[in-house]
Amino acid sequence: MRLLAFLVFTLVAARSSEAGTPETVTPAAETPATDFDHSRLDTLLRKRVSETGAVDYRGLRKDVAELDRYIADLGRASFAKLPTNARLAFWINAYNAFTLKLIVDHPGIKSIKDIPSNKRWKGRKWRLPTGNFTLDEIEHRLIRKNFREPRIHFALNCASISCPILRREAYTAAKLDRQLDDQTRRAHTDKRWFTFDAKNNRVRLSKLFDWFADDFEHAGGVVVFAARYSPELAKAVARRSNPRVSFIDWDWSLNGAN
Repeated sequence: MRLLAFLVFTLVAARSSEAGTPETVTPAAETPATDFDHSRLDTLLRKRVSETGAVDYRGLRKDVAELDRYIADLGRASFAKLPTNARLAFWINAYNAFTLKLIVDHPGIKSIKDIPSNKRWKGRKWRLPTGNFTLDEIEHRLIRKNFREPRIHFALNCASISCPILRREAYTAAKLDRQLDDQTRRAHTDKRWFTFDAKNNRVRLSKLFDWFADDFEHAGGVVVFAARYSPELAKAVARRSNPRVSFIDWDWSLNGAN
């Protein structure tokens, strides 16, 4: 029932984009087998990311040749014929892999914001099948503009403590719906990203909900969306109690294991 409700939910309130109507993620049972091979990244994530999402960047530097091979593979990919889920998994993995490479290329930093702005989100261009893009362009032009999927905010990782954790596996077409839901659910069970004080009717949300509020509008808004992952908040929403909303301060410290 929950999956059916979600599918209905995401098919309403379509918005136009440069590529036409934004696409939605399909459940695994409806996903074609065609996908890009993300096994190189998958191996690195399983090896260098902990269960709590801490990244062993020192160890990853020892594996930088393998990371570079994966990044080179991204640029040579046959992208045009990939189905919706495979395309979104591709962009998410690319964003996360490029972010890992960015940190590896700047040893000793304590925050991604220690990297000069012209080499960070808006400056450095990364090679992809459809052109060269900055991290900002991958997030905002290739992903947010073309997919009606607010759960991506819990999958894209910006190498900071306040980012929802980096998943210990690559995203794939067949598992994408489950992976996105698992990432989002996990964020809503951690006080770093979500708390609800039922007694005082107050919800505190990750700044992601503030920065990207428009992405949650088709899902009923930030509170309604968060309530899908919190039974207590769902009860408050059902009572129309209008919880007070505040946003949790963002910690830009590096999500490193060392």
